[in-house]
Amino acid sequence: MPNEPCFICQHDAAERHVRRYQMSVCRACWDRNWDGWPRQYEARILQDLQGRELPVPVRNVFGRFPRE
Repeated sequence: MPNEPCFICQHDAAERHVRRYQMSVCRACWDRNWDGWPRQYEARILQDLQGRELPVPVRNVFGRFPRE
């Protein structure tokens, strides 16, 4: 994870590993998206999950993929 960019914003350094998605995100993206990952990143998340053969999570009550 050192020097790895955030999977979500692609700008800040990743600080937190999200096991369900096998991705790392920065603190700002983690804190801002308490209600789930924004829809504009869903295509990238889905493509990554499929590439890793990980299950697609059930959407939460906000209609988003949950953070964990």
